[in-house]
Formats: sequence, C-alpha cells, structure tokens
Amino acid sequence: MYTPLGKTGTWINFDAVISTDKDQIALAPGELVKEWADGNRKYFHFRSQEKILKYYSYISADYRVKKGYWKSVAIEVYYHPGHDYNVDLMIDAAKKSLDYFT
Repeated sequence: MYTPLGKTGTWINFDAVISTDKDQIALAPGELVKEWADGNRKYFHFRSQEKILKYYSYISADYRVKKGYWKSVAIEVYYHPGHDYNVDLMIDAAKKSLDYFT
C-alpha cells in the first residue's frame, strides 16, 4: 500500500528494449526476454512479470559475469573488470541466503 515514494507511488507494467555498444551488457528490471546484435549494437529486451514501482533504472557497461547455481536457481553477479575481489563471496552469500530463507 505504501511505497518508498509515499502514498503516491505509481505501479507500471515494465517493458523496454535497450540498445548499447556491442561490447556492453545492459541491465534493467524484469526478465531478459531476448538479446540480439545488429551491426555495432546489442539489444536487450526486458519485461516485468508483475507491476513494478515507477522508480527504476537501466544501465549498461562493460561488465563481466560470474555465474553460480543454488539447486535450479541461477545466480549471476555482474561486475566491472578488476573489481572481482568479492564476487565469489557474493555468490556464496546468495546460496546461503536461499538455504536459510527457504
């Protein structure tokens, strides 16, 4: 009923296509529906399964991705090259959290 924006927060169905440089990864709310390249550009289509608060961001950068799994749940950490000192710790913490909270 109440959001970080008070009583006036607006909930929306989020659906966006983001275009970025060919060597970058885009991130946005929701599920990645499709990813493709065309020339020197990459495209990412995101869609929320439920309504989200109309207070969001989308970004793109030259990320690296470290992947892990907890049972059948994919865990992904996106990080800037050279800043990977705690990526394994984050994946381990996510696994322990999923163990504890389920």
